[in-house]
Amino acid sequence: MDFDFAALAAPFRMQPGLSRMADGAPNLTALDPADRLFAEKLAALAHPAQTVLLAPGFDATAAARALAERLVQDAPQHARLEGGRLHLSLLDAELELASGALRLGPQAPAGVAEALARLAAEPLRRRWALFALAVREDLAVLDGSTTQLQVLAVCVPSHWAPEDKIGLPFAAAHLPVADNPLLIKASESLARLVTGAERWQRNVWTFQPGPHFDGHPRRAAPRVWPLDADPATLGQRLWARVEHQSFIPVPDASPAQAVFCIRLMIEPIETAIATPEAAAATHAAVASMSEQVLAYRSLTKIQPGLLAWLARRADAGQRKISAQSHGART
Repeated sequence: MDFDFAALAAPFRMQPGLSRMADGAPNLTALDPADRLFAEKLAALAHPAQTVLLAPGFDATAAARALAERLVQDAPQHARLEGGRLHLSLLDAELELASGALRLGPQAPAGVAEALARLAAEPLRRRWALFALAVREDLAVLDGSTTQLQVLAVCVPSHWAPEDKIGLPFAAAHLPVADNPLLIKASESLARLVTGAERWQRNVWTFQPGPHFDGHPRRAAPRVWPLDADPATLGQRLWARVEHQSFIPVPDASPAQAVFCIRLMIEPIETAIATPEAAAATHAAVASMSEQVLAYRSLTKIQPGLLAWLARRADAGQRKISAQSHGART
């Protein structure tokens, strides 16, 4: 997992937490059709009204072009842009960016044609469905002038419903979020920042009781926490869920826009939180969460067991370090 739990700060606060992206850092990652995430995205696209949404009257062509150009930079072995046509080798697909016209070749993965056929009458929505299958990231387009979410191609949301958020200002989309006054206050300046010339990123993390990606509240199974688990084995029954969120500026758009990219990483906490330093930092962050944050993340019931596991891991690591240090002195 490309995330360092040892760097967590306490007390925990939900806030924008943006940082500049390095010049060579990727926004996008090509998605292998053999990956379990691909299967979950494909299944989600059976519900296009919940996954691929465009605000009425919004022209997303410039955003689609910026996304395609970035994909060619980030995954040149899998994507090629010729004029206004994007070639995607893993999907055996050719997309005309402006019109959404699509050609699938004979090597297209099973199920792709059927999924995209559901949007055949709406080629501009189908264009974003194809993007969602081409990359690991879920995608959105943010309008910098209104802060509205004008496009959503989100197959594996973290327990929110894209169909409820399309067209809303960024602040309104975050109204249910715990500690949301911090985000609402920052929303306009954040929108101006991420639709500027530079690329920005942040990470959002939580825990869940299974390895599934799709957390749509109207599709995903209810979360059942292993409340009876022994702290010694809880690490095998909880998963860390981390979103790497980044923004691709859309330089040719007026008003300014950005493509919002959400790359999801899921790993058992036993391997994601592998060091005593990571366990101690995570323990401090989880212990400092407000009741509202715990409720928003559905962590209220599992918090005691999670804290016990984290303390056990941190203490065991410190004892090992102390023993090694003592052995070295003797």
